[in-house]
Amino acid sequence: MVHRDDLDNRTIENLNFDILSALAVFVAYDLKLFQMLARGPTSATRWCEQAGITPRPAEALISVCTALGLVVRSGSLYSLSDLGRKYLDEQSPTFVGRYLDILIAVNQYYTFDQLKRAVLDNSPTIHIWADLCAKQNVNASRLFTDSMHAQSAAPAEGWIRRFDLNENKVMLDIGCGAGTHSFAALSRYPNLRAVLLDLPTVCKIASDYALSSGAHERIEICPGNMWLDPFPDADVHLYSQVFHDWTERECRFLAAKTFSSLPRGGRIIVHEIMYDDDKEGPLAAAAYSVSMLLWTHGRQFSAKEITDILVGAGFTELQTIKTFGNWSIVAGVKPR
Repeated sequence: MVHRDDLDNRTIENLNFDILSALAVFVAYDLKLFQMLARGPTSATRWCEQAGITPRPAEALISVCTALGLVVRSGSLYSLSDLGRKYLDEQSPTFVGRYLDILIAVNQYYTFDQLKRAVLDNSPTIHIWADLCAKQNVNASRLFTDSMHAQSAAPAEGWIRRFDLNENKVMLDIGCGAGTHSFAALSRYPNLRAVLLDLPTVCKIASDYALSSGAHERIEICPGNMWLDPFPDADVHLYSQVFHDWTERECRFLAAKTFSSLPRGGRIIVHEIMYDDDKEGPLAAAAYSVSMLLWTHGRQFSAKEITDILVGAGFTELQTIKTFGNWSIVAGVKPR
């Protein structure tokens, strides 16, 4: 039996602490704490000198980073933890700095007033996405594409390790962004080729990433509109963080279009942070849906909902695989 005194108020208090913890990490990142620690153990005093701050705020920010497991302390010196080195060292292939950059850039929209407006109007308030979709803003495309590459590097490696593509020849990466997932797939499967499909402004950026991927000879860049243009030939279609940008009706359209385009035996892969089937969690999926209120007209789906969409398009042999952290895939096959 749970006693009333055991029902403490940490859940309520953490609403404030979580907001402040995120802001503390953003400021520490902006003031080059992690960049300094990546070069070796450093004292708080040395960071104060470089950042132009005094010990009191430095202690507060470093304490948050330590409590989150991003930084470790030995005596008077601080270093990046293994977790911090993986994600906050610029030399790491999974460095998330550009993702933090976009979160800092749109922080003015992550407010009570902006979210309430998005809820009441049922319409996004962050316009980087609209500019990118309208193909009018090269800077918006670069900022968004770079940030999604940073966010996607580790999850891409995660699902590639859990899903076998040995039998596939060509993967069409729809709404590819930088092409991060394709690069991960090509590095693991030397006989696979990839076609990157996205808006023209994004494809120009993807071309730069492809040249530095080490597999550019197996990559085709295909500027286009996934709603209007026919899909290039491929035997596996990947949608990573695409479905959550759109309504269920639009996702059903894409699934049906993929089904028509794929050869018999072809496969579809949908990669997302997914709700549990009862929609009562996890918190990551619920919070991401709130983010979609600010950014798009979409939402996060459960694995069951995505499965229903794919079954409705004609796919069989559906499977759901938890792949990495909060991420999962739902995959299906076009009957032979």
